[in-house]
Amino acid sequence: MKKVLTIAGSDCSGGAGIQADLKTFAAHGVYGMSVITSLTAQNTTGVYGIMNCKKGFTASQIDAVFEDIRPDAVKIGMVSEPYIVEEIAEELRKYKAVNIVLDPVMVSTSGKKLITKEAEEVLIKKLMPLATVITPNIPEAESLSGITINDRYDMEKAAEIIWKGSFQSDYFICKWVTKSQLPGMERSSFEAVIPIIYSAFRILFFFAVTHFQTRSRACLKKAFCKM
Repeated sequence: MKKVLTIAGSDCSGGAGIQADLKTFAAHGVYGMSVITSLTAQNTTGVYGIMNCKKGFTASQIDAVFEDIRPDAVKIGMVSEPYIVEEIAEELRKYKAVNIVLDPVMVSTSGKKLITKEAEEVLIKKLMPLATVITPNIPEAESLSGITINDRYDMEKAAEIIWKGSFQSDYFICKWVTKSQLPGMERSSFEAVIPIIYSAFRILFFFAVTHFQTRSRACLKKAFCKM
């Protein structure tokens, strides 16, 4: 059985964070493990409180996992403070982790900012170069690329900027961004999802639809990364 580690925040309502990841891992028949970076008080209406792990504890959790049950893949979500990002990057380099999926969680569905500007800068510098796959949504891709995304052509441009600014290898990047409605897309009670795969070699678009109320995109990510 494959083993997958999620490094992310905890969502007490179960709709996002490590809870959503572990459900997804179980649905796909892999053994899930978790490292909690932050505790959040949230539900479907908003985020009402955040408490981050103290310095050193994120690293201690990662040590405990890798020294006993080495993951075949690592998925990184909410990392709200610079020292948390630093610890994760250092640990992943130390253990030579592979198949790293970085979901740069920056803003909650309800609009709550989940990462400091300083942490975002460290994430770009230290974590993004380690990632095999990056999966930002449109607001996150706009923040990382510095451009406004209005259509699929802007998505391509953002993907290229992010790739060139953060990667030094020829690994493929599964770069996908989402938005409820893009020009030329119709929406009723469903959310339009347009993933884009960007690499130095190719750009592919893939269209899918998920229910409007779904907050976790982990299932789509996992299925898409198998392409």
